[in-house]
Formats: sequence, C-alpha cells, structure tokens
Amino acid sequence: MVKYQMAFVVAAMIFVVLTCWPVAASAEAVPSWAFVKEKETLFYGWPDSDVNSILIFCRGGKAHVDIMIRPPHGKPGDKTAITFRNGSRLLQHTATLTELDGLSGDDVEFSIPTSDKLFDLLMRDGPVFAEVPGAKVTLPAQNGRARETKKFLTSCVSP
Repeated sequence: MVKYQMAFVVAAMIFVVLTCWPVAASAEAVPSWAFVKEKETLFYGWPDSDVNSILIFCRGGKAHVDIMIRPPHGKPGDKTAITFRNGSRLLQHTATLTELDGLSGDDVEFSIPTSDKLFDLLMRDGPVFAEVPGAKVTLPAQNGRARETKKFLTSCVSP
C-alpha cells in the first residue's frame, strides 16, 4: 500500500512538473513558486525540470506536503520531526521519510488541514526554513510564494 502511494505521488510530481510548469519569461530560468490549478498543486522549484524543493497537493480538502530534503539517517517509513521557521516563529510536524528515485530518505511527507499554521508562515515575508535532524532547505519568499500559496488555499477546499 505504501509503495503504491509513493509511486502515485512520484508519478503525479513528474507529470505536474513536465506538463504544467509555466514557461519562464526570461531566457535564464530561476526557481520560482507556481500553483497549477488543474492539478491543485503548489510547488517551488526550477521551471521545465523535476528539481523541486516542495510540492503541496490538495487531496480532499487537505494539503499533502512533500519536501525534498535528505536526512542523513533513517529509512523509508521512519518518522522524523520537521520544523518550519520564519523569523522567530516556529512550527513542528511529524513527517514520514519516503523513497524517491531509489534513494532512501530523499524526501519527507505529511498531510495537514489547509487551516494549518504552515500556510501562515508561507504567506509571511522572509525565508521559511524547513529542517529535519541533520538537513535544512530554504523556501524563499521571492518569486511569488505568498501569491501562489493564496491561490492554493482558495482552490483547496473541503468537498
């Protein structure tokens, strides 16, 4: 069951990235935030690639969060604490290590309601740092984070 769910998530991520990412306006691509309404997916990463830092899928009015971060220890299925920080504001969740592209612990995932405080952090100015023991990823405010997060929240409503 878990392998089936992971395979679905990976396939969905690849499909969204390869078919729905907006084309960059300039010749030089930079990572940016995008909301794909047809897939109800918010993500941050490089246009026209599968290199992403975070993907947030809407599933039945809840947000399924998948963060590409590699904890130095653990195996798929292990639970780990994940902390989000924006300035002095902290938020903690428990995530599950998953396997992506055959690399153990390549990302972590968890599900939250759209009322979760994580979305408040994503709407604020300044970078949001996502940290698991031994690894950290930065989710910058530039390139539309608040605007695209608002689109996601407006779209992702309970059935």
